[in-house]
Amino acid sequence: MTTKNTVPVKRGRPRKETEHYVDNDALYKTLKAWKQAKNEAKEQGKPPPRVPESVGRDIMLIAQNYATQRSFAQYPFITDMIYDAVENCIRYIDNYDPDKTNPFAYFSTIIYYSFLRTIKKERKALYLKYKAIDMSGMSGIVGHDSEYYDSTDSDSSAYSSKTNEARDTFIDSFEKANQKKKKVGKK
Repeated sequence: MTTKNTVPVKRGRPRKETEHYVDNDALYKTLKAWKQAKNEAKEQGKPPPRVPESVGRDIMLIAQNYATQRSFAQYPFITDMIYDAVENCIRYIDNYDPDKTNPFAYFSTIIYYSFLRTIKKERKALYLKYKAIDMSGMSGIVGHDSEYYDSTDSDSSAYSSKTNEARDTFIDSFEKANQKKKKVGKK
């Protein structure tokens, strides 16, 4: 019994090669050359060379694309997240080892954790703002321009109660999350 080795027929549309928004090979080569130039300058006692503009552009592209992911895109402070991530990548670019990891993965990891830190920082700032509003006793009039605010208007009072409810829900969830973290830390 003889069997023929047949090549499977590909069905459907032919797929074309897609261009990635960041060329990992070019980024790797540029970083490796920069790292070598930096080490040579250090040995010679010269100031280190600047990070190439193409590396900065690639880092910015990675951060912008990462920000479009569903888990990060809804935040109103997304621009701050992107800039913090780019700053962190530039800060830790010296720790990049071309022999151990590829640059895209290295920078993506830094960007991810930078986004998480920024979200945590912004949530804490929002909590403090809401808590200050509640403690001041001004929660009923915050968000309205006092010149135009009519407390008898039913639409504005409904808006105010929904706003207060959302603020209270946020404060409660933030405080519960912090209590859980404290309990876990004590164990």
